[in-house]
Amino acid sequence: MEKPRGWILWVIPCIVLGYAFSVALGQTGPTVASLVFSPSTIAGGTGGTSTGTVTLNGLAPAGGTLVALSSSNPGLAASRPTVLVGEGTGSATFTVATNVRYRRYSGLSFSATISASANGSTQTATLTVTVQPMPADIRNDSTQRHGTVCGGSFPASSGEQGILYTCFDGPNPGTVGTCTFNAECLAAGCQTEMSRNFAFNDACASSGPYPIALSPGLIESGSASQGTLSLASPAPSGSDALVGSSNSQATAFPTGFFPIPTGATAVPFHVATSILPSIEFSAVGTSIEIPVPIKKGGIFLSHRLGLAWLAMTPPEPPPAQPVQTLGQLSVDGDPVTGGNNSIASVWLSAVSASGGPTIALSSDNPEVASVPPSVTISAGSNVEIVTITTAPVATTTTVTLTATEGSRSYSDTITVVPENCVPTTCAGQGFNCASISDGCGLTVDCGTCGRHEMCVNNVCTRK
Repeated sequence: MEKPRGWILWVIPCIVLGYAFSVALGQTGPTVASLVFSPSTIAGGTGGTSTGTVTLNGLAPAGGTLVALSSSNPGLAASRPTVLVGEGTGSATFTVATNVRYRRYSGLSFSATISASANGSTQTATLTVTVQPMPADIRNDSTQRHGTVCGGSFPASSGEQGILYTCFDGPNPGTVGTCTFNAECLAAGCQTEMSRNFAFNDACASSGPYPIALSPGLIESGSASQGTLSLASPAPSGSDALVGSSNSQATAFPTGFFPIPTGATAVPFHVATSILPSIEFSAVGTSIEIPVPIKKGGIFLSHRLGLAWLAMTPPEPPPAQPVQTLGQLSVDGDPVTGGNNSIASVWLSAVSASGGPTIALSSDNPEVASVPPSVTISAGSNVEIVTITTAPVATTTTVTLTATEGSRSYSDTITVVPENCVPTTCAGQGFNCASISDGCGLTVDCGTCGRHEMCVNNVCTRK
C-alpha cells in the first residue's frame, strides 16, 4: 500500500487545526470571502439599482448560510437586511436601491459602504452615486412675496423641509414668482423669522438640535419606525407640530397638527408602513410651531423645519402589490361622561384599495368602556370610525383600548368621568406654570414662567 505523500500529511493537520480554530472563534460555517457590485457607480437622480454578489470561502452547509447586510447610509442606498446563500452553493446576489431624492440640492456625489457578514467575518464594498442635476426652481406661493424662505413654509410651501430658498417677485404685479435653492440647513434645520411687509428673512437655524430623527432609518416594510421631534428649549404653551411622509405607503402618526406638551423638549411619533414589493424611500418632514411673543404685543408663530429619510425593504417573499397594515388607534372624544358614547379612529398605513384588513379591537375594562370586537376598513379609505360605549361611573376611570392586526398593535386611553365631576383649577391648587390634570379627564395649562424663572412643582421660582 502506498504511503501518504508528504503534502497530504501536512495539509490534513492544517485543515483540522483551522477548523478547530474557527470553532473556537464561534465560526461554524463558511465565511464571507468577497463582496462586489455591478455597477459600482449609479448616476445621481436616477434612483438606479446595483446587484451585489457575496461569495463565501466554501460551499454553504445544509440549510444554507445567512449573510447579514448593512449600509453605512441607508438614506442613500439600502438593501434587504439579509441574503441566503443556498445549500451547496458558494455565492448569492441581492439588490441595492438608491434614493432618487437624497440631498438633491447639494451638488455633491455620495457613497455608501455596504457590509456583508457571516460566521464572524465581514467584507465591504463601496457603492457610489454621482452628482445629480439641480432640481428646477419651485413656485412662489404668493404674489410679490420675496426674500429667504424655509421650504415647507409660506411662501415656499412646496419646497423641501430643511432647504432654504430665495424667493423672487413675479415679473409683473399680480403674477407669481419663483424660489431657487439657497442653502441646505443640515445642522439644525431651517428657522422661520418674522417677515417685514412682503420681505422674508428666514435662515438656517444657528443652534441645534436637528428637529427630526427616525430610529431605525431602515426597516422591513410593514413595520413601524419610531421618530423623535427635538426642540431647542422647553415648549411654551400653544406649541404644536406637523409630521408628514412623501411616500403614499407610509403615514406618520399623529396625523395633522398635534399639540406639544408645555415644557417638552422631545416629542415622540411613529411612521407606519405598508408591506411593499420592492425597496422604497420616504422623506419624513416636520414643521415645529412655537408661539413667540412680540415686543409690541401679539404672537409670532415661529417654525423649525427639517426632514429625515426612511428606507423600507420588502419581506421574503415580497407581495405582488402593497399590503396595507394597521397604523394607529386614536380616541377622538376624550374625556366622556359615563353613559354617553364616544368614538375612536382606526388608521391604516395607507389607503386600502380593495378593502380590509380586519382589525381586532378590545378593552381592558369593557364594563366601563366597550368597543366592537373588530372592524374592517372600507375600500378606498385608510380610516374607520368605531363607537365607544360607556357606562355611568362613580369615580373618574381610565380605560385602555387596543387595536391588533397580526403582530401590530396600538393602544389609546379614554377617560370616563362621573356626571357631576368638578374639575380642579390651577388657581385652586396655587399653581402658575406647566400643566396638571383637572381630575375630570382634561389637562389644564397653568401658564409659563418668565425669562429669569423656572417651574418647580408647578410654581414659578427665580433661577
